[in-house]
Amino acid sequence: MDRRKFLLGITALSVSAVTGAAPDIGTFSGKTHLEFDDDAVRKFKPAIPIGNYKEDAHRIYMFISFSCPFCAQTWEAFAKWALALPNPYKFVYVPIFNGKVQNTAGTGFYIIRELAPTRTPEYLRLAFSLQQKRNTGTKDYIAILYQMGFTRQQIASASQSAVTQKRIARAMMLYQRYRVGIVNQTPVFGVAGKYLTHTGFTKNGYYKEVAENLSWLITDEIEKAS
Repeated sequence: MDRRKFLLGITALSVSAVTGAAPDIGTFSGKTHLEFDDDAVRKFKPAIPIGNYKEDAHRIYMFISFSCPFCAQTWEAFAKWALALPNPYKFVYVPIFNGKVQNTAGTGFYIIRELAPTRTPEYLRLAFSLQQKRNTGTKDYIAILYQMGFTRQQIASASQSAVTQKRIARAMMLYQRYRVGIVNQTPVFGVAGKYLTHTGFTKNGYYKEVAENLSWLITDEIEKAS
């Protein structure tokens, strides 16, 4: 595949999506790691190498915390960015399980994945909106499930199902695999079983630049496979 042609297409969508949703968010005072040109990308990738996990070769993971304002402002924009991904690449949200409240929020996410996967964006929107509420607790995330119309029995059954437990365990495993804990911020992104990237690998610390970096990393993988 023509690297430049694909990059221009996916970056155009990514920048417009992220800029349209949140034009001035996500500034980060970290060091600039990359100037955006072909030679620089080939010489130094805008990411942390984490290994080579073949089963993740076509996955882009967005690690999110429901208490993170930048996650709240960008999750939808990155979903729009992902619409330009070529087959077989897929974009996947991965909640971070860290403490009782975030564990409940993450479990709620996977309960919805089990009960009504097409309503996942609705859960995300409601869960992130709780940031506007002071002293958010576990009961607030459980209340979202009732608000969405699910019964106590449905919620309990889905939370205890083997599928939900497997998904939660995998989310925790991916958190370790991609070494998300070494980055003191969210969201962060796991790319193709090989890389972790975030705003620290951008020139100005904007999430539209993260989208550009993701596009570079993916096109590099496509080029190597062609």
